Amino acid sequence: MQAFGQGADLVQSLRMALGQRLSGWVAANRHSILNSDPALDFGDISCSQDLGLRSCLSTPLVAADDKLIGVLSLYSEKSSNFTDDHRRLLDLVALQVAPAFRSALELNNSIPQDSVSALPRLEQLTTLIASTNDAAFTDVSNNHGLLFIEAIGLDDIRRIHGPSAVHDILDHLARRTRSGLRAADILFRNGGDKFVALLEVVDSMTCDAVAKRVLDAIGRQPIEVSGGNRIAVSTNVTAVSSPRDGSLQDLLAMARERNVAVKRQTTQRDRSPVH
Repeated sequence: MQAFGQGADLVQSLRMALGQRLSGWVAANRHSILNSDPALDFGDISCSQDLGLRSCLSTPLVAADDKLIGVLSLYSEKSSNFTDDHRRLLDLVALQVAPAFRSALELNNSIPQDSVSALPRLEQLTTLIASTNDAAFTDVSNNHGLLFIEAIGLDDIRRIHGPSAVHDILDHLARRTRSGLRAADILFRNGGDKFVALLEVVDSMTCDAVAKRVLDAIGRQPIEVSGGNRIAVSTNVTAVSSPRDGSLQDLLAMARERNVAVKRQTTQRDRSPVH
């Protein structure tokens, strides 16, 4: 489940089978539900945590070939807060976003994952785009964005606290970054200590807004690592988008160039004489 908003961390681990709970019923029956009780989705979480949610609007995401992609559910703190106009608008939104969700799911399922972070590697996205005829990538009218996410000073942390601390930090960055991305965005491992997020069908303003949300999600508080240590880590999140910064291929070239630059700096530092 992908969740956004207040209380999202509490429900992201939920899994709903077809026909199970409220959203599962919507998926199985492919029928929208208006102003149902959110407790039908969240179950025990609603009992143990006061989410403050009183009404739900839920609609199925169905592709053009009638394949079920998922369910889009909105929750409100007010009882009976949604109207028929809201339902019609959400049904329209579902039709528009279903292709993007499907593309993201198929891409995510087709790419081998990095053995450390359980994320696909950026090289696989580059290979896929070079070999595909998917209009989502080749149509110049489709805007895309990339976010470069990088923790600062990991070499020093690795030297002082060990590789396990760096692993914990990267795991934290991956989890928090995904919580700040949109559901159809895909996060990739880029080299050893960096990540890149692919944002599909996004304008430059939205790309910048998602970058800010990711940075806020990562947070600026110290990260607890193995052994109980808490380490303050600075993080850069840089947004680039097409066509503002070039084509999607240009954006991927930027990612590769960043890797080359980092490797060059590391090599030069290792070769520098110690005084």
